[in-house]
Amino acid sequence: MKRLLKYGGMAVVLTAVMATVSFAQFNLFGNPLIGKQAAEFTLKDLDGQEWTLSQIREGRPAILFFWATWCPHCRSQLSVLNQQIEEIHKKGIEVILIDLEEGPKQVKAFMDRNGLELNVLVDTDGRTTDDYVIPGVPTFYFIGADGKIRAVEHHLPDDYEKLLS
Repeated sequence: MKRLLKYGGMAVVLTAVMATVSFAQFNLFGNPLIGKQAAEFTLKDLDGQEWTLSQIREGRPAILFFWATWCPHCRSQLSVLNQQIEEIHKKGIEVILIDLEEGPKQVKAFMDRNGLELNVLVDTDGRTTDDYVIPGVPTFYFIGADGKIRAVEHHLPDDYEKLLS
């Protein structure tokens, strides 16, 4: 029993240290993609139509929102986006929601059930998620009009326009 407690305690400490290192690396050193060109992707929406990043952006700034239906914090951020979507679009900013590795039927049912009227792309195989080095969900990527990633956040900040300029 002592051995189990000893090794179990060591596992907890090691996990906490690794999580702290990962968190510090992401937050202190910044995301390695900031300042770089956003990776192009082709994903399908909930109706099966294919879209590319450049098709959607058309040279405008964009907010990429990586999320999943099972994520509680994602749900609150979806609600914020749903309330602000018209205002964001009036500012000439495109919002692109990318669900992580769930099926379109599941995502559509979730959107309908929650009264969310946002366009969603589905990254069913995780390639786009890998290209953007998603540290967890929710994650927002702020892409300037020039196509470069300006910032990465875990919520929609009030000053998102500054991040895009």
